Amino acid sequence: MGRLKTISGFIHQYTALTVLTVISAVIAITYVFTSNLPEWFPFAGEIFALINALGLAIIANCIFCYFQIYLPECRGLERVRPLMQFYINKILRLIDDPYERMYHEKTKQNLEFDMIPEDELKTLFNGIDPMGYLGYKYGLYDPAPTRWIVYKYIEDAQGEIERFIGLFEKYLDADLFSLLIGIHQCSYFTKMNQYHNSGALDEMANIGPSEDLVPLQQFYKRLKEYVLHRVEVAENMDQENKEVRPQDKATKSKPNEKHLEFLQNNIARMNQCSFQMKGWAITIASALIAVFVSTISDENPGSKIYLMAAIAATVLFWCLDSFYLSKERRFVGMYNDLIGVGNGADQPVTQIKEYEIPVKKYGGWRYSIFRAMVSSSEFLFYGAIIAGLFYLCKTL
Repeated sequence: MGRLKTISGFIHQYTALTVLTVISAVIAITYVFTSNLPEWFPFAGEIFALINALGLAIIANCIFCYFQIYLPECRGLERVRPLMQFYINKILRLIDDPYERMYHEKTKQNLEFDMIPEDELKTLFNGIDPMGYLGYKYGLYDPAPTRWIVYKYIEDAQGEIERFIGLFEKYLDADLFSLLIGIHQCSYFTKMNQYHNSGALDEMANIGPSEDLVPLQQFYKRLKEYVLHRVEVAENMDQENKEVRPQDKATKSKPNEKHLEFLQNNIARMNQCSFQMKGWAITIASALIAVFVSTISDENPGSKIYLMAAIAATVLFWCLDSFYLSKERRFVGMYNDLIGVGNGADQPVTQIKEYEIPVKKYGGWRYSIFRAMVSSSEFLFYGAIIAGLFYLCKTL
């Protein structure tokens, strides 16, 4: 079920490429069964062969896009989802906390920001002393005035939104991105920044017009509903794909952001190295094939030493690529243990200290180079190149 969802997601995201791939597959099959038929018009065979070659290139591009672009993106999203959830919850808390405290001070009721009635929200600041105290402190002892806290929370919320978009931009869909930008640029936040920059916030001890809280509340509700929906979907997928073990629950705790960021950087670096190995493998193999073709003449069938060299180079890049992939899997294992989701029922949870990188604890077949070599993304990619080179050796 999970693989089918992944494929359907790829088709939805790369619709044009999928359609071209299906058309190319039909052309390739037709070419195989009609290659021995008489030509319908002059140069029909050459034109059809060219179209077939372009179709095969499109099919190869689709396979490459699926295994080397889309699947890594999906795996990356799975890894960063808990951290994204942590950031969004932090943004929501920065938005709602001051106004929930003001509402409690006025009505003695504990309501969440999105549950405060609109007519009461429009008059929320009435009777609130901007220089009053809502339970916040500057440091350990000094009470912080309401006006300073309101602006400080706005500034922090906007900063967290900017940081969130900077870290996870490639994983954001259009809905979440528009919600975050809407909150960042909402009228209340904009006016409070203008008051602060002009000095009016200090001179008038102003906390802004409470009517402008209504659009902010609407954005807040939509963001909260979006998060709840995503969490629900993720929980359903997790329940379908794996059973959460008691020890996994025991290890879940608030992760250190810097530690997670360091692991993410290493995962991204290993993934980039793996991608570069594939690019170099194609480049070297193509160059050696071109050199081989240039040696073909009527008297000389071509020097196949270049094809042998291309095969050897491909095997070398296969090994290097698998090495980087195995390293990436170790960092992914550390990341999963650190956030408390585990690495499967057959893999014990490794306890990781803060800022520890215990690479040696992640060994065995699961993280070996040989397992990485026989993974579908590696085997299909390099196997296809080597098979093609052997085919050239036999037929030319």
